[in-house]
Amino acid sequence: MRNVVFEAGQTIFSEGDPSNLTYKVIAGSVDIIIIDRNGDERRLASVGPDEVFGEMGIIDPAPRSATAIAREQTACISYTADEVIELMSSNPSEAIGLIKSLILRLRNSNRKLAAKTPLSSPRNPDSM
Repeated sequence: MRNVVFEAGQTIFSEGDPSNLTYKVIAGSVDIIIIDRNGDERRLASVGPDEVFGEMGIIDPAPRSATAIAREQTACISYTADEVIELMSSNPSEAIGLIKSLILRLRNSNRKLAAKTPLSSPRNPDSM
């Protein structure tokens, strides 16, 4: 774990970068953005104190799927995947806090997707 401070407007990581750290915000806020098909910047989320971002990197080492930019001066703790695993045994309450944050992020993403995506029609079993 390492304490890091990002200045307002500073890019923390960019879409396509290696995904090797996750961050917990201590103070400040961070925007998570992507560039859509039209080349427009879209904000996916804003995270603040006690929230986690970049969490996909501790589970899947694929390149970053979005860009993280500090909205204001922001203090974070950065974790490697190994540090998160170690945290689970050395400080279970902190690890549970990280996991709860990840679950909340997933739930919010699911709600957003559900609101934007119409349910598909059930398949007719006779057509299979």
